[in-house]
Amino acid sequence: MKDWISLCKRNSFESVAGNLGLTGKGNRWGPCPHCNNERSEKDKRPPIGIPRGMSGDVNWRCFICGVGGDIIDLVSYQMNN
Repeated sequence: MKDWISLCKRNSFESVAGNLGLTGKGNRWGPCPHCNNERSEKDKRPPIGIPRGMSGDVNWRCFICGVGGDIIDLVSYQMNN
């Protein structure tokens, strides 16, 4: 299990998101694997982005529901919702 986790963390967010079937537009991705929204009423861009100045292991966040995390969280939400 640890080998899979370390392998996953070596990949970029863009690579993992693309392999999970999320579609990108610029630096935004969707749909959110947690809330399943593709965009909000106010912002027509995909909801998942990589916020500036994030610290620790958080490297993505949904700007609609607020859920975020690292690459492992993204895979977990996508697989298990």
